Amino acid sequence: MKQPINNVVVEKGNPQNHPLVEYLLGRIASLKNETGSDRTLFAACPNAKAVIRAAIRSAKRCNAPIKFAATLNQVDTNRGYTGLNQKEFVKLIKQKARTVHYTDPIMIAIDHGGPWLKDTHKTADLPYEEIREIAQEQFLFNF
Repeated sequence: MKQPINNVVVEKGNPQNHPLVEYLLGRIASLKNETGSDRTLFAACPNAKAVIRAAIRSAKRCNAPIKFAATLNQVDTNRGYTGLNQKEFVKLIKQKARTVHYTDPIMIAIDHGGPWLKDTHKTADLPYEEIREIAQEQFLFNF
C-alpha cells in the first residue's frame, strides 16, 4: 500500500482514490472474502512515549496500518499528561516511524473528545458554552 496523500490512498487498484479509512475497511472486507479470516485495525492509546514507539514497531513487524487515539487528558493544547500538544504528538509519531522505516498508513484520532471529558473540565465548574468551545478548540488545532 502506498502512503496516503491528504488522507486519501492513491494506489493502483484504488481507482476512486478512496479516503484512507474507507479504503482500509474495504480491504479488510475483501481479505475476509478471499481468506475467510477476520482482520481489524490496530488502535493504540498513546499514554506514554514508550507506548508510541512500541506501537509503531509492532505495526512495522505486522506490516499493518496503525491508528493512535489520544484522549484530551493525554494530548491537548495544554500538553496533557504526556507533555505533548497535538503538533508535538504528530511530530513525535512521524519521527518514530522514520526511525524504524515504517511506511504504512498512520491515522491520528481523538478519543473521548467532547465537553466534560477532560478532567479539568469536570473540576472547573464552567458553563456548557465555555466547555464546548474549549473542547472544539482541540479539534481545530493546525498540524
